[in-house]
Amino acid sequence: MVGGSNPSQPTQSWIGSSVGSERRPVTPEVAGSSPVRSESKKSPPTDVAGGFFYEFLLRGIKMDSVIASATLAVSGSGSADGILGLNLSASQLYEILSLIASILTAVSLTVKSLYKMRWLNLFGCIGFTIYGVLIQAWPLAIVNFYIALIDALGIIKLKNSDKSTFYFGELGDIGEKYFEQFYQFYEDDIRSFFPDVSYSDLELAKTYVLFRDMIPVGIFSIKQNTNIAQVLMDYVVPRYRDGQFGFTMYVKKVYVFRDLGITKFEAFTRVSSHAEYLKRMGFIVESNEDGIMHLTKKLN
Repeated sequence: MVGGSNPSQPTQSWIGSSVGSERRPVTPEVAGSSPVRSESKKSPPTDVAGGFFYEFLLRGIKMDSVIASATLAVSGSGSADGILGLNLSASQLYEILSLIASILTAVSLTVKSLYKMRWLNLFGCIGFTIYGVLIQAWPLAIVNFYIALIDALGIIKLKNSDKSTFYFGELGDIGEKYFEQFYQFYEDDIRSFFPDVSYSDLELAKTYVLFRDMIPVGIFSIKQNTNIAQVLMDYVVPRYRDGQFGFTMYVKKVYVFRDLGITKFEAFTRVSSHAEYLKRMGFIVESNEDGIMHLTKKLN
């Protein structure tokens, strides 16, 4: 015991200067304990501008939490592999989405069909809208959402307003000279779909020139053997390649061929895109040997 101090009481030290200041006792911390600090809650600002900014900040924080949670679920952050089995960061997922949207938008500007262009651009704009929401780029999201609405309305208008008239005339009635000029103009494109069919084959077969609103748009040629007709060529120029003429020939006006005694169409092709088109028109694959597909369709 020094100076009469009580050993049972904790000693106190004093801070502060000895002149003109209050001396405050400081109690040493007990081992294993932490000093208690009082914290004051921050209250939102009371002025109008400050209150608006405070509310906006809170909403932004909540939106960040929602986006972060969705990103964790998809990218697998915090888990083994995530839902998609990928280990991608949020920024990588966003960049992939924007890349897909960019590709769709770019491709839409290269297609010749207005109908297909509308669909591709619609999906591209939807992708950019989602991307804008995820990164909270609201001008980007709003503008692309508006363009997507325009594309959707354009698609509806195209489907409802197409009142085209379809007509097909036999080669002998149209004129061989005119048909020759038409064939030569589109010969490269024709050969890409029908590499094994020559111009002389069309002259020997039963060949029709297809007209849409009296504009020549394609060639339809068959070689009939009793009640079965082999489709040598079913070609439509790129601008009008929307499947409507195929529907006219194979469904709507199929009675023209039934009147000729035809009960079944058959086709042989090695071009996969043409085979897919024939399937959409109701053809069934009978065989596929050496890369040549044999398809048939019964006339109902």
